Amino acid sequence: MLEVATEFTFLAPAAYAALRDDFRKEMAEYPPAPPFRVLDTCYNFTGLSRFSVSGVTLKFTGGTELELDVRQMMYFTNPSDMFSVGCLAFAAAPLPAFPVSIIGTLAQMSTEVVYDVRGGRVGFMPGSDDVAPALALASGGVTIPTTGTPVPSARGFHEYTVVVSYGTPAQQLPMALTTGLGISLVRCTTCRSGAPCDDLAFDPSRSSAFTPVPCGSPDCRSSCSGTTSTCPLMVPFLASAVVQGVLTLSPSASVHDFTFGCWTRDATVAPLVNSPALRNHYVVELAGVSLGGRDLPIPPAAVSATNATVLDTALSFTYLKPSVHGLLRDAFRREMALYPPAPPFGGLTGKPEVAL
Repeated sequence: MLEVATEFTFLAPAAYAALRDDFRKEMAEYPPAPPFRVLDTCYNFTGLSRFSVSGVTLKFTGGTELELDVRQMMYFTNPSDMFSVGCLAFAAAPLPAFPVSIIGTLAQMSTEVVYDVRGGRVGFMPGSDDVAPALALASGGVTIPTTGTPVPSARGFHEYTVVVSYGTPAQQLPMALTTGLGISLVRCTTCRSGAPCDDLAFDPSRSSAFTPVPCGSPDCRSSCSGTTSTCPLMVPFLASAVVQGVLTLSPSASVHDFTFGCWTRDATVAPLVNSPALRNHYVVELAGVSLGGRDLPIPPAAVSATNATVLDTALSFTYLKPSVHGLLRDAFRREMALYPPAPPFGGLTGKPEVAL
């Protein structure tokens, strides 16, 4: 996976171990340094006048290769000085949370990533020395500059944005760049009479080239149900629909009938918690749990910030502290007492603890 939020590159454990062990043999003459965050292969180059590092090349099916120079394959604790502590900017993907390998932004630095979506291909071209990677479209050779901003609550993570336009006439919007959704997602709202328009939202009523995608269309990959005629977009917590319009990348480059998601309702937000033990995760503070609109009698200490709640996209089920899960489980069982029980399924045993 080509990622734009994760700085380091994560490989399958066996692949990373082979790279790490070979790299350590190559670097045996240099003094080792303690691990840095998730990076376990570090060296202290302080005081040296020169050092030598063999390049890393990532090879893909079809013959495409991505050659990494020293600044793409190593992370230096002092980014402005390579003669400091430098670490191999690769790590083993923690399974099962990361079931795929991830190429981080450091490996993509100074590289134009060319996405040929219709052709089902991706390519890499040497770019400028900009800190952020660039995005290019193979169909027209259009390069879109990106802006990278570090995420204060998660060291090693960056948020990247691009400025594009939707609709006719074009409405310019800053967009977060991510590979996780598989579709562009735009916040849509109609400008209220007498009020200024939201510069961060797209107004469909102002565009002559805006069409909802109907159910049954080849561009609708969601399941339609009931009397729904417009293709829904299944995004948690958001009322969304699949639509089409004009995407403008530059004055000379636009994509007609571009399919994207249009969401019309703001999500409920909760503040992120800065957890030193979980720096590379999104952490929130669980303040309570309700069932059927009734708050469960959970002691405040059981849901305090010391027992951080991680928002995870790899696990199907929700895991709570045993004391919290026990209260929810017991209340749910009372609510469902009219129905015949079934045997436990997978990890859903109903037990407060499971021995592995």
